[in-house]
Amino acid sequence: MILKTSVLFIMRWGIFYFETGDLQNSINYFDKTYSIYNQRGNVRGKGLYYANVGNIYMITEDYSKALEYQERALKNFEKIKDSVSMASCMINISNIETNLKNY
Repeated sequence: MILKTSVLFIMRWGIFYFETGDLQNSINYFDKTYSIYNQRGNVRGKGLYYANVGNIYMITEDYSKALEYQERALKNFEKIKDSVSMASCMINISNIETNLKNY
């Protein structure tokens, strides 16, 4: 339980920095969560990591990286059949493709 609380606390810092526009610190905190999720084999957590970092790349208009991360997130969510998160990734991917003018 302590580890779960710790990783959520770290993720919240990542979200805080995202919301305040400090995107590099946000990525740094999200990277810390990925290490924990990866060690624990937490597929949903890894999906959240990829989706969050993908959103940062979308905001910075690095669409190729944004697409890569959203597709990784989608694959993780597909593994656990998380349909709500899958739908969110698909919306993000369609927005990225629109920005890339890949109609």
